[in-house]
Amino acid sequence: HRPRCPAAQQPAPAPAPIFFRVFMYSQEPLHTTPCPIKQKVQCVKWCPSLDHHGSEHEQVVIAGGQNCLSFLARQQGHSQRLVGRAGHTGLVTDLQVVHSQGKTQVVSASDVGCVSVYEVQWNKESDGYSLDITERDMYHLLGSKQECIEGPAHQSLSSITSLAVSAAKPQVVLAATAQGMLCTIDLERRESTVIQAALSPITKVIYDISGGYCVTLSHERLALRDLRSPVKAVLQCPSAGRQKLHSIAAHPQQSNTIVTGNSAGVLSFWDLRFMDQHYNSTEAQCGIPGGALNGNIVWHVAFNSLGSAVYSGCNVGAVDLWTPVPGMGRWECTEHLFKGPLSVLSFDVHPETDAVCTASSRLYFHDRSPEPQGPPMLTHNDFLTF
Repeated sequence: HRPRCPAAQQPAPAPAPIFFRVFMYSQEPLHTTPCPIKQKVQCVKWCPSLDHHGSEHEQVVIAGGQNCLSFLARQQGHSQRLVGRAGHTGLVTDLQVVHSQGKTQVVSASDVGCVSVYEVQWNKESDGYSLDITERDMYHLLGSKQECIEGPAHQSLSSITSLAVSAAKPQVVLAATAQGMLCTIDLERRESTVIQAALSPITKVIYDISGGYCVTLSHERLALRDLRSPVKAVLQCPSAGRQKLHSIAAHPQQSNTIVTGNSAGVLSFWDLRFMDQHYNSTEAQCGIPGGALNGNIVWHVAFNSLGSAVYSGCNVGAVDLWTPVPGMGRWECTEHLFKGPLSVLSFDVHPETDAVCTASSRLYFHDRSPEPQGPPMLTHNDFLTF
């Protein structure tokens, strides 16, 4: 008898609809707009709860770099403006947006062992709207601030590598570190708790899994963990080809379905309901066309809002769109969205419009809107310096 994932007892949910969005993709061209930010952008995140304040069509995006968070409001396909900025301790390594009880909070991770929590709200001013950004809390998960920032030699070990939020409990944030620690941060109680001591380095973690479980990536292994006792994994499975796993995302409607990206340009699709010690992710594996080679790290993967498509960003500077092949049980790359000169470190997909913003040293926006007349309009605030 093979041990099964605890979620295996649940009935299989109905598959997400796929044809409507795929049809839209085939009809609407993609337009890419660079934002001339002068310093490297490491992380990006849409903030839908702040949309449509300054203008009916404005969307808010957060760009994280070295020692700074910048908040931009942009009109789709047109201009962008700086609406707020906040100082940050160290390089931003991950971002999460939590909207609960009418409040919007931004949680950021750093490469020096700190997690910062900001409260963000719009303010009406004489010349328009601006964001009021207040750093509410900072958690030093690996000791005091002095211990966290002794020097560059210690930063790789003290890095907070990943943050995760569950839709069922948005007030609790899960943080993973390069030392293998798992910590919870309760935004309401304003306290942090270490739930797993340092083990193998954790690259990524996702938390929105049924029944209080999380999934972690460590080297080439995917592990399902019970948050009540996370030290010993419920199940562990190696990735296909024993390549290191760098990115992970859960299906927005079927949390048992997971996609991962590895260090050889390959995506693997996992079904936690059937995962056991002998599970082989190669059953649903696909390589990036022209990019399935050692060293082409897939830094980021994400489902769209319906779960009908997957986006991937990799080391060769490409963002690709994947859709399932009807009746074939596999996925294929159906569109190359973007190809830049530098690695795609992070990206995010807007939950309402499916617009994509990418961090590839510079900040890029990719829209499926009709092409605007003339060049994109740039305001005086567009040339940003972190």
